[in-house]
Amino acid sequence: MHINESNWIIKNLEKIDSIEINPILDLGGSTLKYRTIDQPWLEKFFYRKLKDRKLKIFFSDIKEDIGVDFAGDIFDDQFIIDLKKKKEFKSIFCCNFLEHVLNPQDLINRCLSVLPVGGILVITVPHSYPFHRDPIDTMFRPSIEQLTTLISQHEIISSEIISTGSYWDHLSKKPSKIFRHIRIFFPFLGFDKWKRSTIKLKWLFTDYKHTCMIIRKNNQYNDIFSK
Repeated sequence: MHINESNWIIKNLEKIDSIEINPILDLGGSTLKYRTIDQPWLEKFFYRKLKDRKLKIFFSDIKEDIGVDFAGDIFDDQFIIDLKKKKEFKSIFCCNFLEHVLNPQDLINRCLSVLPVGGILVITVPHSYPFHRDPIDTMFRPSIEQLTTLISQHEIISSEIISTGSYWDHLSKKPSKIFRHIRIFFPFLGFDKWKRSTIKLKWLFTDYKHTCMIIRKNNQYNDIFSK
């Protein structure tokens, strides 16, 4: 998650009473190491602000590791059933996830299925952004209108396409990453990696953009996981 994304989420969640948000499930929230060392601003400037509101955040990821409260695959029906049995989450963060799955509609449906009526779903997804695997990137880059079609039965509280900085901005936080691009001078070492590095450098001074949206669940949404 980029800093501008986290700031947008914080600002727009401030419009919603804490009792309507708490507790939060951060889907794909990764490990404690990722949130505190790899992307330290997440803990310092994002999760800390949520915790200052006395909000409880639980982290879910496909891998078991330190800092992962619920390990499992959101596309496993049993995992969804287990999540709902363990805790009633009032909100879910689904950030930078939709572009890494083959069926974004299915992922959104599953998130909504975990939430009660009135629950809050926070979505961020790249709108203008280079290819990035995790482990795949389908190049799903929706506009607000395209994302709206996936949640048409529910209330949109906030939506906006925001700038999240250029590649140069991100390199300035970790300058050592520039050495990854030395391979552009040696295409014979691996064409695919050379191509990705070359494309990434084209974004040095072009802002990334993300589509951000906060949704309130209006109904049971044909909840097939409630049984």
